[in-house]
Amino acid sequence: MRNLLEYSGIATKIRAMEAKLLSPDQFAEIAALGSVPEIVEYLKKNTAYTDVLDTLESDQLHRGNIEKVLMQSLYHDYTKIYRFCGQKQRRFMKLLMKNYEVDLINY
Repeated sequence: MRNLLEYSGIATKIRAMEAKLLSPDQFAEIAALGSVPEIVEYLKKNTAYTDVLDTLESDQLHRGNIEKVLMQSLYHDYTKIYRFCGQKQRRFMKLLMKNYEVDLINY
């Protein structure tokens, strides 16, 4: 029972964050758009990426810049979960963060 209580809060937090992810229908809508600025505008209006995409200026709307900003939002999501965890769960999260950092360096 104790393990259930330790992880139920984290699972709830992750499910709440997961609800803000793109749905398959939204992916289809994005695929039908014709240009990168249209996609950014769609993401700003319809997704949880509004805050991170608002940091880009109109002259920075290139695929590479957008990918970097979205990767940084993944790091932000990890930190949200990390702050929510207890000491035991943070050890696991540190391993995930190291894996993410390696992927980021390779990117």
